[in-house]
Amino acid sequence: TVTATSYTGSGANLTGVGGSTSVGAVGTYVLAWTYLHANRAIGTTIAGSQLRAGGLAWQTSAGRAILYGDMGVNTNMGSGTYRFMSSNGNMSGSSFYTGGLWVRIS
Repeated sequence: TVTATSYTGSGANLTGVGGSTSVGAVGTYVLAWTYLHANRAIGTTIAGSQLRAGGLAWQTSAGRAILYGDMGVNTNMGSGTYRFMSSNGNMSGSSFYTGGLWVRIS
């Protein structure tokens, strides 16, 4: 057991330390979508201000899962940079938005 009030370095080699559960903290994941009409490749990054938190629902009329969320500007993920950890296939056009799992990296 080590007790410290500070440390030097990134802390990348620490073990037994849990990640943050604070919304929007670096290293946390969010299911979200962006209002920008563009395909996103896995690993690409985007500003948090361009992301909207979302949720999953089953659309029974179409027999598919959908990612939904609020279009309001107050629902964005704020500052920071997020990396896309999903794939949206090859969807394009004005009726599609990129959504999936994102991780905050800075």
